[in-house]
Amino acid sequence: DGAFAAALKKQFDGDVSLSFHLAPPLLSGTDAVTGRPVKRIFGSWVMPVMRGLVKVKGLRGTVFDIFGYTQERRSERAFLARYEDLLDRVCSDVTSDNYDIAVLLASIPNDVRGFGPVRESHMQMAGRQMDTLLEQFSSTIAAQAKK
Repeated sequence: DGAFAAALKKQFDGDVSLSFHLAPPLLSGTDAVTGRPVKRIFGSWVMPVMRGLVKVKGLRGTVFDIFGYTQERRSERAFLARYEDLLDRVCSDVTSDNYDIAVLLASIPNDVRGFGPVRESHMQMAGRQMDTLLEQFSSTIAAQAKK
């Protein structure tokens, strides 16, 4: 809509040159040492490409979403499905004895941030935390059943 360009003109004098450091999933390779995607520098010519991506935003999550087939997106969908299943279980079994653990379980996605390998690492840590808390949650249910 031109708001970004207007904000740049307002903030900076003279010619402004933009460059974008991106690691597009279909174009970037992987760094042999770090295992992370290699970012490439793109000039301002990429702005029309970004505008084009915005126009096809409605394709996200459909069979026509080319980025949806990447391992990263499949992992995100699997994590979301696991979390939704977890919420179903927690909501059906929450009591005053395990309420605090239920709140911790429900807040797990708050720690999943970033993109690419950073997000993947956070999802793995969140998965381990989910396992630990779910064990504690289940043990309170078992203890109540024995009463």
